Amino acid sequence: VAPPTTMRLKQLESLLEDVEPFREPNNELEQYPTGAHLAACVLAEAHARGDVEGRVVADLGVGGGVLAIASLLAGARRVVGVDVDPGALELCRDNCDAFEPALRPTLRLGSIPEEVARWNADPRAVAAADEADEEDEERTDAGSSSSESEDLAAVEKEGREEEGRDDPSSLPSGRDGGPLRADTVVMNPPFGTRARGVDVRFLRCALGVARTAVYSLHKSSTRAYLERHALHVLRAASATVLAELRYELPRVYAHHRKDSVTIEVDLWRFEPPADGVVGGGGEGAEGAEGAESVEERQRRARIELRYAGERNRFGDGGIGLDRHPGRGGRP
Repeated sequence: VAPPTTMRLKQLESLLEDVEPFREPNNELEQYPTGAHLAACVLAEAHARGDVEGRVVADLGVGGGVLAIASLLAGARRVVGVDVDPGALELCRDNCDAFEPALRPTLRLGSIPEEVARWNADPRAVAAADEADEEDEERTDAGSSSSESEDLAAVEKEGREEEGRDDPSSLPSGRDGGPLRADTVVMNPPFGTRARGVDVRFLRCALGVARTAVYSLHKSSTRAYLERHALHVLRAASATVLAELRYELPRVYAHHRKDSVTIEVDLWRFEPPADGVVGGGGEGAEGAEGAESVEERQRRARIELRYAGERNRFGDGGIGLDRHPGRGGRP
């Protein structure tokens, strides 16, 4: 398999084909599998623009982890996956373990955008997290030209760090216990068919996490509204449709009558506000504009309550720093 710098779209797609989709999809969360081709297209576009290799990437609503896995295979320095569903995080970890060697993203349990907003509520902590990431990148760059003895020392240090990663208290505050920041965000958010406005809430959250760019999939039918909302309400520095794609949705839930449905989707690239101040609130591209209803707030509260007992389950720091050549068989 070619290294990430020369990996072709078909090669990446082939490596993603065995990633297991949701085992018990939750209709309330609009959990649908992101196919290998769609995920490969997203990462190929991001990689071509220099937003993946050597970068910190966050996958919001990580699900089974196909976008997070694609990011690691494409050369991301570190990947963080966030999801409110502990079952999805368990599946993501299993999918990552099926590669040889195993992939190691950081997994964080939390709701989007509520939990992420709490993680990023302190501007000083956010600034410190950005500074820590910048220093980490400089160390990584310096390490690439170090002597053999220095490389050995770094490997030994990494081994000691790995031993402590099962203890959440040993993790750097800017990574797993503190703010969520990344150079690039990749995501396939809910379209808002179950909860109006969730698509734009994800986007607003992503713009607050990303330092450089957000790559996101949205229904083509919402294009005009989404562009207007992103630029004029959320204050995105730019909003560009990179590609028109077809999203093949298989029959997942009992109420589905067809074996599969094809939905036209846009792959967007957004840039966060230059001053870092994201505007806007609770409107969504799916359905009428307006504030979130009482019923929708109650629905989200039920989801939060359902998963509240799992809050600290995914606090370890499985950080994937190595390049991974291929995928082994699933046991």
